[in-house]
Amino acid sequence: MAEGTRIWLFSVLAVLGVVTVSAQNNFTDPCESPVFQNGMVFEALMENSPENTTIVANMSFAGTAIGAGRTIELSLQDSADKDWGLLVEELQQLRLSLKGKVLDRDGVSGIRDLRFIVRCKTIATDAMVDNSIIATVLDLNDNEPRFVDDPYEQEVIELTPVGSTIFRRLTAEDPDSNENGRVSYQIEGPNDYFEIPLPSTGDIVLKKSLDYEGFQPGEEKKYLIPIVAHDLAADVSLRKSSSTTVTIIVTDGDDQAVQFRPCVLQGDPQEDICGSPLYVSSVMENTETLNQPLTFDPAPIYAVDLDTDVQRPPVIVYSFLAGSPSDFREYFDIGNITGNITLTKPVERTQVEEFIITVKAHQNDNPLRYATADVKIGVKDDDVNDPYFFISTGQSEFKGYVREFTGQAVIVFKDEHESPLLLEVRDDDFTDKVVPEGALRYELTDASGRFDVTDTGYLIVDANRLDIDTQREYRMTVRAVETTTFLKLSTDEATVVVTVLNGTEEGHWDNWSPWSPCNKDCDGIQTRNRTCRRVPCAGDSKDFRSCSVLSADRCTTEEGHWDNWSPWSPCNKDCDGIQTRNRTCRRVPCAGDSKDFRSCSVLSADRCTEEPVPQPPAQQTSNEDKQLLYIIGGILGFLLLVAIVAVIVLGRYVTRARKNRTAYEPKEDKIEPWVDLYSSNVTQFENAAFEQESETPQIAPLEEKDPPYPVIPWTSLTVGETVQEYGSLGRIAEGVVNKEGKEIPAVINILNGGASDQDSRDFMNEIDVMCAVGNNINVIGLIGGCRYNGDLYIAMEHAPFGNLRDFLRDSRKLEEYESIRNGVSHMGSQVEVKRALSSLSAGRLLQISLDIARGMKYLEEQGIIHGYLSAKTTQIGEMWIVKISEFWKAQDEAHNNKRPVRWAALESIKTNRCTHKSDVWSFAVTLHEIVSLGGTPYPDKTAPEVFRDLLDGYRMERQNNCGEELYNMIQRGWLENPDARPTFTEIADTLEGMLKGKVAQYLDMEMTDKFKFAEVRPELDDDTVADASITDPNITEVDVMTDDGYEDVSREIRDPVTFI
Repeated sequence: MAEGTRIWLFSVLAVLGVVTVSAQNNFTDPCESPVFQNGMVFEALMENSPENTTIVANMSFAGTAIGAGRTIELSLQDSADKDWGLLVEELQQLRLSLKGKVLDRDGVSGIRDLRFIVRCKTIATDAMVDNSIIATVLDLNDNEPRFVDDPYEQEVIELTPVGSTIFRRLTAEDPDSNENGRVSYQIEGPNDYFEIPLPSTGDIVLKKSLDYEGFQPGEEKKYLIPIVAHDLAADVSLRKSSSTTVTIIVTDGDDQAVQFRPCVLQGDPQEDICGSPLYVSSVMENTETLNQPLTFDPAPIYAVDLDTDVQRPPVIVYSFLAGSPSDFREYFDIGNITGNITLTKPVERTQVEEFIITVKAHQNDNPLRYATADVKIGVKDDDVNDPYFFISTGQSEFKGYVREFTGQAVIVFKDEHESPLLLEVRDDDFTDKVVPEGALRYELTDASGRFDVTDTGYLIVDANRLDIDTQREYRMTVRAVETTTFLKLSTDEATVVVTVLNGTEEGHWDNWSPWSPCNKDCDGIQTRNRTCRRVPCAGDSKDFRSCSVLSADRCTTEEGHWDNWSPWSPCNKDCDGIQTRNRTCRRVPCAGDSKDFRSCSVLSADRCTEEPVPQPPAQQTSNEDKQLLYIIGGILGFLLLVAIVAVIVLGRYVTRARKNRTAYEPKEDKIEPWVDLYSSNVTQFENAAFEQESETPQIAPLEEKDPPYPVIPWTSLTVGETVQEYGSLGRIAEGVVNKEGKEIPAVINILNGGASDQDSRDFMNEIDVMCAVGNNINVIGLIGGCRYNGDLYIAMEHAPFGNLRDFLRDSRKLEEYESIRNGVSHMGSQVEVKRALSSLSAGRLLQISLDIARGMKYLEEQGIIHGYLSAKTTQIGEMWIVKISEFWKAQDEAHNNKRPVRWAALESIKTNRCTHKSDVWSFAVTLHEIVSLGGTPYPDKTAPEVFRDLLDGYRMERQNNCGEELYNMIQRGWLENPDARPTFTEIADTLEGMLKGKVAQYLDMEMTDKFKFAEVRPELDDDTVADASITDPNITEVDVMTDDGYEDVSREIRDPVTFI
């Protein structure tokens, strides 16, 4: 074939082939479906769906599967889930076939999805296509959470700290998926002791301290906590829940102190509050019976642990704490385990009559938790004599007299002078045979019931019940018993005969009281008293006492001078009370002994009649005139003296008003109100009264207002013994404040009314600071105050155990203590003897440090800078709670450089200014004092050497008993850059963490061979910043460190005085 022909033929075939292929490509495959993407489709199916639930509603194959013109065949191929499917071929549907089963997604073996293979076969060509259908089974939230290991029970010791997780095993399972299967826990209803802070975990946390002893007797010591667990389904109404109960069994912890027995109820008997008994015993003087246990009343010395069910009962250790006289330990010893007190040395009654000893009992493993009881041991005379009544010589019985109808509580008298009758008791065992006051109790046997005996031995009677016409004489017996507990000796009975005198015959004046001599340095009014008894007589009243006055003619160098007596009132028949006479003693510049130039001779009338009283004969006219002149001169002199005193008092009042800028209007009870010395009225007062010195000041009273702290009524304040004097400025005294029926021990600071204006303002500044601070358990608080007689009294909280420095130094005892092995009681147990550096444990010292940090944190929050923090300015209060004191001296004496240098921060020594960060430095030094048990900081350095070495980077070394972590915290407080030092909040948090851990790793208080007590040098304790002054040419300028609150405090606090 020609080449051209061949080419044409191929071209035609090619055209025909293209057409054929195009025709084939335009032909639709019957098994094609838009439902399946790449041969696969995903559907969703809810669990628990019923039979014939549609999985795929229409597979949408291109061909048809029904009728005579069907082009495709559909079938389910073998797969694991084939039995779950039902193919409806004519509708091209796939449905759920249960065949008696349940489509359940939950549980480990639950069905998460169903997988099917649908085959489509083209009938014309037998071509087959397999398509996959994956049906995901959706969760229905048809299950509730189920608790595992229900019921739950957990033992928790009562000492568990608040905030501790006490239960972690709370687990509930929910087989549902996603949010339907997530579980949240909560405590059903309110609960004071427990909480679940994270609901997703179910951990139970303690939010209030447990108290094993707080349960009622017989009550089960446990708590039942109702717990609810629920899922987190999106639809809250569909959430499912279940509940359970967690039982917390409280076990006894060693948290209670010991208590002496028998119990002595205190306060309200219904509250069942026990106090320590008084143990009483006695020893015979010069006895040779030694080292034998004494017998005590009401019971032997015995203490018990108040913990009722501790796992290991502790040993109770007894010791002497204090006593009087101070050498009591030379005579007595006490068994550490038994508590038996023995006499070790004979004692003479002439040296001491009674010992008062305070016994201390504590657990052997916790010397800080102790109780005390007082022991009284009397010394008996080896020749004991009974007391006896002392009756006048020649008499065998007491004789007394009393007038009828003369009063309700009349003292029986012994003679015509009506001297009181004393039932005197003597005892040869006492010095001068005088029985001490309060050592006797009188027992009177009186058939009439009209007489009684006072504690001091005077016989009294209701004389209004006596009638001489009915009974003229009364006989009775009396006995005196010594109240000393250990003696209890008594007198023999004595007879007392009382004769009743007629009260209708005369009025009656008691004797004049004695008067004082006219001393050369006296100046004032002397008085004498006499009592007028009521009498039922008729007639005019009469005076049955007259006085003839003997006068000296002149005042020589040997005598002072009395004015005349003032006149007195007659004894009227209807009077009943005290009459007084006055005379004035004039100060005279003469020497020699003082003399009394007035005497009184008493003339008595025999009876009360209706006749006029006879008058004495008239004296010469000249004598009458002279006596009249004496009287007039005395009156004028007295009035002149009153005027002079009034002028002086007024002048002092005005002067004080100008100084203090305050007004005081005395009330009847002499209690003066508080006056705000710094109110706006002060400025008005100064402008109005002192603007021109040449003018007479017009003193306007300041407006009084209630202070922000309690005002103590003077009657509620008891001022005791003076502790410290400050000259004319004031003093510090012990005292008691009666507040709401409770007696509160207090320290009373007294500012004298005559203090200067500056001292008064300084004193008020201190009060301002204390009021600004408010109340905090770790800060000495202000109780209140009042004014009385011009003086200002401030009552502050009393810390009974003194300052921390002395407290730490006193604890250096290297005490031996016993450690019990194997948890056996001390009866027959093995005891290991150890030595401790101090009576204070490591835990107690860390707690002391934490208390100080908390107190300083509180002061910092109030914007108060301390400036004087040290162990000396820290006090030990009740329950050994540590309290910050002297914070009111924040700005005091700063300008005088009197701040203690050994506690002062480096920048404070340079600038003489304090900040909160310089207080952190002082706290670090105080913490070093605590670790060293009161050691003096920098004991080998003088004040200038301290300053110089601090500048060179020197810091105190670590004590042998101080752990690295605790010392690191101390060192951070001594960083030169104040901003790099920790805050008191950080310090408190760190110490809290240490207390929760093993305290021995931070502070070891057991004696080791390497330990040596830090040196104590009291002569260096009070070195001041001024003592540290050195000449250093390298110091040319100092940056003043400031922080928030410093400037505010410096403006508010105004140089307080130092003696609070």
